[in-house]
Amino acid sequence: MNRLILITFIAALAPAAMAADNTPATAAAPAAAPAAAPAAPATPVEVIAPTTCEKPTIEYDKDGILTKGKALQVKATAYQSCIDAYVAIQKEAAREHYAAGDAAIRDYNAFVNDVNAANKKLVEKIDKQAKDSN
Repeated sequence: MNRLILITFIAALAPAAMAADNTPATAAAPAAAPAAAPAAPATPVEVIAPTTCEKPTIEYDKDGILTKGKALQVKATAYQSCIDAYVAIQKEAAREHYAAGDAAIRDYNAFVNDVNAANKKLVEKIDKQAKDSN
């Protein structure tokens, strides 16, 4: 009876195991439909603030020709520096989120490996007991 429960548990876990690159691992369908999965942990999703960089206003004269070009160039350079800093911060945050996801996947896969090892020991024990009783 314990063997059947553990094997069913393993069958339910196997398809959900993931590779380290965030892609689902391929596995055979479980023998029995698993119970409904629990909801994802209630971790708040970070709200990404839009950039607060000040975009310069482009000024034209009555003929549509750019005016105050040198002043615009200074403001445009400051705007570019601000955007570059904002993008760098967002990229670092993305790397941290990706690393956290990978760590969660590694933790889950280690759990599945531990359960599989325990299941293998249980099967070996049951097989040995069956062989000894014959």
